[in-house]
Amino acid sequence: MIAFETSVACLTTIRTVQALRAGGPWKSQRHRLMFLIFEEGVLYFCVVSVLTTASVILDIVSLVWRLMSY
Repeated sequence: MIAFETSVACLTTIRTVQALRAGGPWKSQRHRLMFLIFEEGVLYFCVVSVLTTASVILDIVSLVWRLMSY
């Protein structure tokens, strides 16, 4: 799951950077839709990565807790 999220984020970032380069300077594109999509995509990736990592950590802690109980 983490590999899929990372690969999708990388591909989205690469494609968005290519589109932004073709459109001219980044400062002039700050209020365009493509820049917003890129910005929201990065935010989404960060939130999902934190939640996925927390889930994995909690699964490991739960497993260790159960093993120590026996």
